[in-house]
Amino acid sequence: MKQVFAVDFDNVLRSNKNRIIVKGREMINKIMDFPNALIIIFSARNDTGQQYEFVRDFLNKNKVRYHAIILGKVRADLYIDDKAIKFINGI
Repeated sequence: MKQVFAVDFDNVLRSNKNRIIVKGREMINKIMDFPNALIIIFSARNDTGQQYEFVRDFLNKNKVRYHAIILGKVRADLYIDDKAIKFINGI
């Protein structure tokens, strides 16, 4: 059975200065190595094609591994979100 990890895009993977948060990328890429992990990157951004492409292109450019992107909240087993579990220097 897959464990679904929902990972917030803004402030976990992307900083306010539009830069990759390296510790976030390292954590997500390590989780991807778990055989039962399913990584969903989510964002509260408006659901438009441009926003989806922005998130996708940012993740791909910065070599963040993931299974899916969802604009909006997602059901998951575990959430990694700067508004939920405080994300400081890669937990």
